[in-house]
Amino acid sequence: MSKKRRKMKPKFKSRWLYSFDVKRETDVEVSDTSENEKGEKVTVTKIVTEVVPQVIRIKRPTRRMYDDAELFYGVKLSEGIRAGLLTKALLAKKI
Repeated sequence: MSKKRRKMKPKFKSRWLYSFDVKRETDVEVSDTSENEKGEKVTVTKIVTEVVPQVIRIKRPTRRMYDDAELFYGVKLSEGIRAGLLTKALLAKKI
């Protein structure tokens, strides 16, 4: 008697670690068209500040992002050491 194995569906991982909304003020041009006494079309544009919701998202790091961050950290650390900063290991040797 053989048992049939059920394949489990992989759980969906979101691309974002965290997301939230921020209310942001933006300047928007609003145009209004009307006719004057002579029958000519007149357009009036005004700049109005409106509150627009903005979505802010923090992306889940990938393996490539980790590698790039390690490289960036190494470069900045070596620049600091060349500039004269002391690391923990160098401080331990001096004391």
